[in-house]
Amino acid sequence: MLPSTTYIGCDVSPVMVSLAARRLEAYRERGRVLYSDGTAHFPITSHSVDHVVCNYVLDLLSDGDILTVLAEA
Repeated sequence: MLPSTTYIGCDVSPVMVSLAARRLEAYRERGRVLYSDGTAHFPITSHSVDHVVCNYVLDLLSDGDILTVLAEA
């Protein structure tokens, strides 16, 4: 981690958000986890991030939803 980097995670599972938030407690100044309602919209300000990483997500979506997520990213 770079000292000036901040991280935002999103998940559709309240349980996973809670678990990840607990693990990030020591880094709360630089990392946070947000709950997503499953829509292809990131709950953050537009154009406020440099990189987006999706792990094990796109393969679960329809072709249309994949395009929507990529456009949002």
